[in-house]
Amino acid sequence: MRKVLLSAVLGLALFWGTALAQTFDDGLAAYNAGDYSTAGKIWQALALEGNPRAQYNVGVMLEKGIGLPQDYKNAAMFYQAAAEKNHSGAQSNLGTLYANGLGVEENDAEAVRLYLLSAEQGNPLGQFNLGLMYAKGEGVERDDSAALSWLLKAAAQEDPRAQNNAAVLYRDGRGTEVNDVEAARLFTLAAEQGFASAQTSLARMYAQGRGVTANIETALELFTKAAEQGHAGAQTSLGMAYYQGQGVQKNNAEAFKWYQAAARQGVGEAQFGLGLMYVKGEAGPPNDIKAHMWWNIAVFNGFENARRNLNTVTADLSPQDLQTAQNMAQTCVDSRYQNCGD
Repeated sequence: MRKVLLSAVLGLALFWGTALAQTFDDGLAAYNAGDYSTAGKIWQALALEGNPRAQYNVGVMLEKGIGLPQDYKNAAMFYQAAAEKNHSGAQSNLGTLYANGLGVEENDAEAVRLYLLSAEQGNPLGQFNLGLMYAKGEGVERDDSAALSWLLKAAAQEDPRAQNNAAVLYRDGRGTEVNDVEAARLFTLAAEQGFASAQTSLARMYAQGRGVTANIETALELFTKAAEQGHAGAQTSLGMAYYQGQGVQKNNAEAFKWYQAAARQGVGEAQFGLGLMYVKGEAGPPNDIKAHMWWNIAVFNGFENARRNLNTVTADLSPQDLQTAQNMAQTCVDSRYQNCGD
């Protein structure tokens, strides 16, 4: 492995050129100034000398394609070099490459091993990733209790994803008893950091009065924050609220806007909602063809509640209009919801 690593590093040296002897902080200053080429040259030279922080940063630049062509294989090699020197960030990032089979052969067990090394050093990303592996049973036997334990360690370091996922376990009673109050507390911590999934889950808790006092206005505020970040679930819930007039004045234009945003992300419930608005003439003149298109797509995406409506409108369409609706649905799906006739 060391011979392969050395070969890859020397190859990159030819690509970047030779840098004058400079410090890690010189590279950091260049990076923060947006001069990624200079940062790369400085850190690569230091990486060749065995500096683990430089090896880690070069790995990040290669993995993310920051200032360099994205190269997972060489990123893995730099991470490996730093991980062997016990760099917790490199251990976690290399674990993720193994978990996803990027630049290395996919190996969940190796990912877990690396995450554990990172997590035991207190790295919140390593703790979060290890918690997820336990929750999913990937590379290790599923253990919700262990998942919660690691997620809470990362959550205590203000990692919003860990806070959100630990909250889910408390809400659903996985690895612990159902605890809506603790779930709401953790969702709140993540939501206050702008984490859209947590904002959406917390909004639902406010809507249902779970772990918090029911407050539809707060729920709608949270749904709106998450929806504006592109969270499809929040967009669907917000569309439904405007369509039904729940906590807000009924507003078909707003309902259509949010349903459409979620529908273009493949959410069957939102696609069903669009179909209703088209068939009822709440999105312009009544349009059974577009209603059929969206209900057809909703069923395709597993939203079975749309099937009865689909069958009803199918019976009302002429053979020619039915074919048009089916063609539109196919075009919409094939274009990943970018060409849906509206």
